Order: sequence, then structure tokens, then C-alpha cells
Amino acid sequence: MYRLRTLTTSACTALCLALPLSSASTALAKDDSDLFVELVQGDFEVLTEPSKCLAVEPGGQPDANNLAPAFQYGRIAETLAHLALELEAGDAELEYRLAFTTERALYAYELAFDCAPTYENRYYLQRALRLISLRLDRLESTESFTEVAESAVPTLKSRRQELAAKLPEAPEPPTCPVHECPPALPPPTPQEPRPATEKYFLRVGIGLLAIPRLYVEEREYYNSSGVNASIALGARFLLGKKKRQLLEAGARGSLLSFRALAVENTNLFDNTDNDPNNDNIAGEQVPLYVLEVLPRYGYKVHPQHLSLYAELGLGVQALRFGDSFAAFQLSPGGYVCSVNDVLCINARYQASITTPSRELFNETSALVVALSFDVLRFAEMLIARKSR
Repeated sequence: MYRLRTLTTSACTALCLALPLSSASTALAKDDSDLFVELVQGDFEVLTEPSKCLAVEPGGQPDANNLAPAFQYGRIAETLAHLALELEAGDAELEYRLAFTTERALYAYELAFDCAPTYENRYYLQRALRLISLRLDRLESTESFTEVAESAVPTLKSRRQELAAKLPEAPEPPTCPVHECPPALPPPTPQEPRPATEKYFLRVGIGLLAIPRLYVEEREYYNSSGVNASIALGARFLLGKKKRQLLEAGARGSLLSFRALAVENTNLFDNTDNDPNNDNIAGEQVPLYVLEVLPRYGYKVHPQHLSLYAELGLGVQALRFGDSFAAFQLSPGGYVCSVNDVLCINARYQASITTPSRELFNETSALVVALSFDVLRFAEMLIARKSR
């Protein structure tokens, strides 16, 4: 008999947990309600015992041992709430039984929530408030109240306030760690156009020269020396990310003035008889004109104080004596510059290209060492200082 009663109670409990609270349920007859109350008598006895849950601090997390009692109290509350809605009020005895069952159901809901008072378990209180609303609707729709029913209305309203006050507020969403944003990059500054002083070069130079070989009108002179003046202009290009490589392309005109010292196998004063056909120029000051194009490549070892350049000039030289005029020449050389390339020391070797006939061309080879001054680099340096 006890086993049958336990199985029947468990079946009723499972059925009640599956049903939503509703006021439209079919009322139990008095005999059926007596049997149902008898079956859940054990649940009433559980509620008379002290709570099986450990106390939970406000805002704290419930102990793991509280979960099983919370579920048990919730099961009892659902069973009693279903019974309270199924009982049909009629006489004072049923009204008392209905009020008592409702009060026990609300108490069980409250115990279930107190065991695990978390935001996720708020539905225990919500179910209790739903039960109160259904009971008040039924009582207020009844035309005649018994004394028990009339006293139940204020009690239910008071319990509604108590349970509503226990509803937990929604927790604040988790705050993500605040990462400080890196400082915003400054907007890219528009590149200013390169000034004209940076795009071009204008270099003037003066220096000394030595001519180891000079061939004029089939006469070969040697041991000649003199001075050199030159002017060069062109365009320059800055290469590389750091703008430390330079490429220049331009033209240079030079004037080499020297004195022919001796004539090979010829008397130095062979022109004493004033023979107009004698073209001996020994002892005379001779001008040599050179016009050439020259590419130069340079690298700034230091942005301001040291630059190295290599060049290769290709041009013509003019030395007019007799019927001959000029010869083609190559002039490899190098520069060492400083003071932002304003001042440079240049050494180059000017060599005539061998010609098929010496009757038509003069041949000259010269070693030139000169100091040059770049006018545009000097102007660029002055502008930079003025802007600072």
C-alpha cells in the first residue's frame, strides 16, 4: 500500500510539473480532492520541517548542496499549485483547504528560490506570483464570499508584495576590459615640391693641370702645365628611401690654359727665322677648350659633411693651330664634397680618343685637380637656415 501510494504521488507530481498554471483546469470533486490531498500529505510534512538549504549571503553564490533541495521544493510547489487551482470552492471546509494549499504552494516556491537566489531561478517567484494572480481573479469573480475567502484576498495581496520584492534585478552585462587605444597617427603631411635649388646644380671650379702629352700639327709637346676654369650645370635626382643616393646629368665647359715647354726632337727656339710655315708653339700660352656631357653618381656618407661622387665625361676638345681643329675625349674622375656638397675637390683625367689621322686632329691628355663651388647648394643652405 505504501509503495502504491509513493508511485501514485510521483506520477501526480510528474503530471503537475508538466502542466502550466491555468485557471481553466477541470475542478476536482470533493471525493477526488480528498484522495489527492491524502496523496500529497507527505509534501505537507516536508514543508513543516526546517529548510534543508544552507544560508546564502546576499549577492553570493549558492552552495552546490542547495541545488537538490531547491529542486525538491520546486517540485512540491508545482504539485500544490496545481491542486490549489483544481480544488472547487463550495463550503467552508473546501475554502479552508484551498487557502491552506495555496499558502503552502507559495511557501514552497519561496523556499526553492531561497535555496538558490540567483537571477536564473527567478522563475520560482514568477510562478508564485502567477498563482496569486489566478487565485485573486477567481476570488474576485465570485459573487458571494465565505468568511475564509474574504480573509484570503488581503493575505494573497500581502504575499504578492513580499514575493515581488524578492525578484532579483537583471545583472549588469559583463564589462570588457578597457584597452587604451594607441594615439592616433598624425595625418600625413603633404610633400612639398622640391625647390629648384635641390633639382639642379650649378658648379664653378678652378684648379691646376698637368699635360704629359700634347700633339699639335704633327709636333709632340711634353712637360706642360697650367690652370683650369670650368662651369657645369644640369639636373640632380635624389634616390632611395633616405635620399642619400644622387644621380646627376649635365654638361661642363672648361678652359685649360697652359704653356708648351718643349718639342720632342726639335730645338725649342726653332722659329727664330720667322718662317711663317713653322708652327712650333713651344714657349707660348695655349688655350684648350673642352665641352662635354657628364653623368655623375654620388652617395652621401654623411647627410651634411661628406659625399663621394664618380663621373665619366664624354666630349670634344678644341685647340686650333694650323689646319687641325679638335679631338674627342673621355674624362673619368671623382669628387669629394663637404658642407652639404657646396665645396668639392675634383680630380679627373682628360684623354683624347685615338684618331685615324693626326693631320686633322690635335691630341691632348691632361690631369686636372680643381676646387669647385656649387652655387645652388649654397643658396639651398642659406634658405634652410633662414627657415629655421
